[in-house]
Amino acid sequence: MSTKPKLFNRLILIYSATAALFIALFSLIIIVAEDQMEIISLQHWLDAEANVYIQSVKSLHALPNNSTPNMPVLPNQYEFDFYDKVENLPEWLTSYQHPGFYEHHLGPEDKHFLVREHPNGKDLFYIVFKDNADDYLDEYETKLLIFSLIFGTALLAVMIALGFYLVRLIAVPLVKVQQKIAQMAPANPLFDVDADYQEIAIIEQALLDSKVRIAQFFKREQEFSHFAAHEIRTPLMVLKGSGEMLTSIEFNNQLATKATQRIIQASNDISLLTNTFLLLGKEQIDKHHFEDISLDQLLQQKIEQLQVQLLRRELTLGIEIENDIHIFAPLDMVQVVINNLFKNALNYSLSPVTENISNIDNDVKANNDVKTADQMTSINVKLTANKLTLSNLYDASDIEPGFGYGLVIIERICEHLNWQLCVDKSTTVFNVSVIFNTAK
Repeated sequence: MSTKPKLFNRLILIYSATAALFIALFSLIIIVAEDQMEIISLQHWLDAEANVYIQSVKSLHALPNNSTPNMPVLPNQYEFDFYDKVENLPEWLTSYQHPGFYEHHLGPEDKHFLVREHPNGKDLFYIVFKDNADDYLDEYETKLLIFSLIFGTALLAVMIALGFYLVRLIAVPLVKVQQKIAQMAPANPLFDVDADYQEIAIIEQALLDSKVRIAQFFKREQEFSHFAAHEIRTPLMVLKGSGEMLTSIEFNNQLATKATQRIIQASNDISLLTNTFLLLGKEQIDKHHFEDISLDQLLQQKIEQLQVQLLRRELTLGIEIENDIHIFAPLDMVQVVINNLFKNALNYSLSPVTENISNIDNDVKANNDVKTADQMTSINVKLTANKLTLSNLYDASDIEPGFGYGLVIIERICEHLNWQLCVDKSTTVFNVSVIFNTAK
């Protein structure tokens, strides 16, 4: 989350950039308008002087032949230079041979001038502003530019201030909502819906309603776990006590003895699962539930318990267990993991002695040679360092292992204790590995 941009900063950036762009466009319009107004003013003055000259020439031509000729009215000699003969033209003017209003850069000075057709219909005449005569608008342009700069800066400051206000108007309520989201955990107290705006208040109310529902859900779950554990313990103690009493009675019937042992074993399994489920229901497991466990010894004990079942089902067992492997974890959870791993392997294993060898894929090899049925191992147990792996032969066309609750329970325990569960299956071999976290 920390890598994502903040809405507050993004809104400020966008609004400031928009305001700056608006002020820049406004300033550009002022500058262009100012330049065009100057051109219009200068051209109008030049046109007026040219029209006076043309009218005066025409009026002279209209006089009777016996009248005394007068000189035409020339443009203001203090403001303009006038040229009506080609030989009198400055060199820089000789390239302008068409009527029109022009601007020519002559060194550091901008020369504005007008080219018009002479009333005689043959020649051209030129009216050119003298030196700085066309700079009479500079003072007004400077004042306008200063005003525009001050006005634009003030407007930009007002727009940025308004942007900050609008952004805070949006961002501050959202920050408050974010703070209330952090209080969504059931253990935190309820918060008030105190937003100033209806839209934000609706969001806060939805969060509050969700928090109440979540708290009620957790309460029901915790009560169910507590009640279930409490109610199960009573019949469980009765079963265990009855089983222990039955063991003290000498039965001549082997079936009764076996039934008594199964009652005791089932009671132990129920007690183990009850404790495990209660631990899984906690967000954090208390440290006093953790203990140092010798994993290799626990595996050896489980394998000894399964010897009779393996012989009865004609299953072979391959064992590769390193000694002195210790982990720090709740004992009940470790026992459930081991029990479910073996239960999954036993439920879905094929006996290579009784099954047709053609059902076993040629991928199962040792030293690049396919094993015979008598040489194959139904279940392999391997414990090295902090990794426990159980592999078993199965027929994928007949059964699909790995979807029972046993592996799901193992997966939940691994998630809770930060262990890794790896499931790998081919057409003939099903591997389940658990990598334990050895850190205390």
